[in-house]
Amino acid sequence: ASLLYAAADMLVLRGGGSTLTEAGVLGIPALIIPWKGATDNHQYHNALSFVSENAGLIWTGDEGTDILVSSLLRLRTMGGEPVERSMEPLTAHYFLPFEGSV
Repeated sequence: ASLLYAAADMLVLRGGGSTLTEAGVLGIPALIIPWKGATDNHQYHNALSFVSENAGLIWTGDEGTDILVSSLLRLRTMGGEPVERSMEPLTAHYFLPFEGSV
C-alpha cells in the first residue's frame, strides 16, 4: 500500500476513520464516498471532519455522475504542489511501537 500512496495524486475512498487518517497524514487530496449503511452515518460525519481540515470533497452518490466527474476534476487542483511522499511503510512514520508486555 505504501507504494500506491507514494504514487497517488488523489484518492477515492470510503469514509472509514483509519483510511481518512492515512490520507490526512500523507496530505493526499481525497474524494470521499461515505458508505450509507454505516452505523449512525458515521462515515459521512468522518468525511465532514476530514474535509474541514484537509483537501477533500464528499460525494454521496445522490448528486449524480456529472457532479462526480466535476468533483474529481476539482480535486486535482486542491492539493497545490505535489507532495513528495516516502515509500516507507506508513507505520514507520505514524504508529508508535508497543513498549509494554501483553
